[in-house]
Amino acid sequence: MMNDAALVELSGKHRHSTGASEISVLVALDGAFRCVGGSEAFRLGRGHTGVTFSSSALESESGSSVTLLSIRADASLFPEGLGDGTRFRSAESTRLFALARRVRERLEADDPLSALAGKGLAAELMVSALEVTRALSTRTLHRPPFWLLEVRGRIENSPSDPVSVEDMARTVGVHPDHLSRSFRRHFGVTVQQFRVSCRTVLAARLLSDTADSVAAIALEAGFCDQSHLSRCFKQAFGVPPGRYRRTRRIRRG
Repeated sequence: MMNDAALVELSGKHRHSTGASEISVLVALDGAFRCVGGSEAFRLGRGHTGVTFSSSALESESGSSVTLLSIRADASLFPEGLGDGTRFRSAESTRLFALARRVRERLEADDPLSALAGKGLAAELMVSALEVTRALSTRTLHRPPFWLLEVRGRIENSPSDPVSVEDMARTVGVHPDHLSRSFRRHFGVTVQQFRVSCRTVLAARLLSDTADSVAAIALEAGFCDQSHLSRCFKQAFGVPPGRYRRTRRIRRG
């Protein structure tokens, strides 16, 4: 089933191609890149996951250095009717990224047992990604209404906004219970789970791009306090915010 799992380094204008008859599950571990192929091109930033089949070219963004995890399998496993590419939204990617980090640790270790464990975890990640893909494919038969996409977009664009479900429902003209049920049915997570996931991704970006304190970032990202951020961040990324920031600085240096 699974053909290969490998860490791929992209730098400058270097291009990496995926196989023509394979599924490729791609996870951005560091940096951002574009996947171009078939009828669709999509961007993956750090922590996000994408699935593609047919031949695709991977390009680093803005000439920056990129590390990604590439897992390939036979294309016959790919659910029918999905299209050429799927970029998972933040809520789905958080869980897959945590698993991808474990795969990376095993693959980077220089011993046969770790390599074997890495391949096992990679197979688990691929199965999980394809399960999400299948769910997304099924949901395309019942596309979310415009008002629900508007709610999701509002959360993605302003994750720290404390607006309640009741207020969002009032804005789009539906009952709050109907909004909550529809959100979970179409996107697979609750409104609050999606909001926390978006806030965690925002906090990760602020930790990488600013010198603000963890406590200040927690408030800016919409968390109650530093402890709340730390719990959610460790659950999503496997490390506390402070260690994440130090790791990012070491890699940049």
